[in-house]
Amino acid sequence: MEAPWKIFGPLGTPGALPTYYVTNVTAGILAGDRLAAQVSLRPGARARVAAPAATRVHSMGPGQTAHQSLTFHLAPGAYLLYWPHQLIPYAGARYTQETTFHLAPGAGLVAAELVAPGRVAAGETFRFAALHMVTRLYLDGRLAVADQMHLGPEVAHGGRLGVLDGHTHVGTLYLAGAAAMVDLDHLVAHLEALPGVLAGVSRPHSQVVVARVLGQGAEPVAAALAALVPELM
Repeated sequence: MEAPWKIFGPLGTPGALPTYYVTNVTAGILAGDRLAAQVSLRPGARARVAAPAATRVHSMGPGQTAHQSLTFHLAPGAYLLYWPHQLIPYAGARYTQETTFHLAPGAGLVAAELVAPGRVAAGETFRFAALHMVTRLYLDGRLAVADQMHLGPEVAHGGRLGVLDGHTHVGTLYLAGAAAMVDLDHLVAHLEALPGVLAGVSRPHSQVVVARVLGQGAEPVAAALAALVPELM
């Protein structure tokens, strides 16, 4: 992995999942940026990959865009807990993020995603121009799930199927491969008991579970996602 990223780790106590922090040492993602990174786990390797701070997509002029591509390869028996910080798109930002996971047989994945509506304290709620998030999960070389989320200023108005219905933050949790062997009813019951969020769970593939959480702030949404992952409790 090369600039502008830096990796810190492994960190953690003996016996715990080793944590690697990946950070962008610049001020954030700027107009015209085209960023790409790849992470590979060897057979049987176990790791938590996280970010120490939010990903900030800065304001852009008309027609300007930014793009980031992240690709993860998990060898047989590997396990990855991918837990980035929230994504904060500034006013006028146009951003596309593609995250791709390739899982070999026996590998397990838990991956989270949290999107904020902008710099809420600065009054920039849903003032970004366009946000396109794409997540692809490949199992043994075959595409199992492709999940796309398109957000723009119109989501602030609600009232239509597919928008946030008055909520400001959206989080997603992906369980794939060996990590997807969970009781769906148990996850649903667990989410329904959490205060301050609206959530749903589905199994679009026999080896993939997707949970989506809506809330009025980053904290309750992040807490709901973390509550589903024993390693973070």
